[in-house]
Amino acid sequence: MHSPSATTTTASNQQFLLSPAVEADIQALVRLYLVSLNTMYGFVDEAETRNDLQTYLALRRQPGFSCHTLHGEQAHRFFRITMMCAISCANQARHRPHRTAQCLEYYADAVTCVEEVTSEATPASLQALLLLIVFCLFYPRKGDIWKLLDYACRLTIELGYHTDDETEPDLPSSREGMVPLSNNHSGGIGSGPEGATAAAATASSPAETSQARGKLRRSTFWGLYAIERIVGQLFGRGSDLPETIITAEYPSSLHFPSGFSPLAADSIGGGGGGSNAALGVDQPTLQAMSIGHHYRLVYLRSEIFRAIYLPASPPNLGLDWLKEKYMTLYAWRRELAVSDDLAGVATLTCDVGRNRKQYKTGSQRRLQRLPFLPLMRKEIYAMRIPPPLPLSHISS
Repeated sequence: MHSPSATTTTASNQQFLLSPAVEADIQALVRLYLVSLNTMYGFVDEAETRNDLQTYLALRRQPGFSCHTLHGEQAHRFFRITMMCAISCANQARHRPHRTAQCLEYYADAVTCVEEVTSEATPASLQALLLLIVFCLFYPRKGDIWKLLDYACRLTIELGYHTDDETEPDLPSSREGMVPLSNNHSGGIGSGPEGATAAAATASSPAETSQARGKLRRSTFWGLYAIERIVGQLFGRGSDLPETIITAEYPSSLHFPSGFSPLAADSIGGGGGGSNAALGVDQPTLQAMSIGHHYRLVYLRSEIFRAIYLPASPPNLGLDWLKEKYMTLYAWRRELAVSDDLAGVATLTCDVGRNRKQYKTGSQRRLQRLPFLPLMRKEIYAMRIPPPLPLSHISS
């Protein structure tokens, strides 16, 4: 399978590049991004992505198309879909080596629009920066991730995403700059029932639109926060997003409704109408709540990291401080009332964070080296507070 090339100019090549198999692959890559990376760091609007994909496919079908000529909203839509495909290919390249070449070709197409999509201080520019940041997590040599994070952090503060005061500039119209589409292309995102759903979404009430925009703002901010904190902690770097200015709520509630049972895994998403389904806790809701717990874990880690590593001289942390931080992490784990058997990107992310499989370096290792850690463990046992896991397995 061939990946699109930025220099293709003939109509015959365009028809070959957009064969049904290639279009289906593009749609599959976009779906993969939405159910994986966008679950963890939800700064892409799934409904708007349907419009983006329609525009992308329509542009690719044009004879003599060149991504170098794109401007305005078309450039943003083309860039978003191309970067989502590049990131999904990078994700799959670990076990499908041929995806590596496709990933780099998608990325080469996208970077032709970088100046156009990052030239203004808008939510769309912030989204473009975040897509570049996520790609750099797979291919660090393809960009200066510190500069990208710095720009994104400054822009998110300028746009006010760190607060719940929704005074951001108006988002571009979802129809601005869109290419007229024919109705004879079916299948995948952006057509059929899904396309009808997207069209219906444009007719949502102002209250629903405002609520959806607020949720996207919060998930965008906390997604950037988590990436910036994790990368900074892994490489011993301070943060550009001080906690003192953050008042934005988590994108989803962290508390399960009364009566929720994490053991009733078969009643979630199984169509069985179990007790959890009756409470309105379906699989998407569960994953959204779980990723909110992931953001909170990153926040707690950041507090420990800041206290241990950022002072100019080594801190004199006592036993009481260690007890407090340990019990904070213990409380976080108890509030994460999710069975290990529940599958999903967000729940697995929390498990990885808790078990330190992903975050092997950081403040927990420093905590383990402190000479009075055994005393702390004895104090905890004397308090008859059973830890959920050995301390060495609890992510800090």
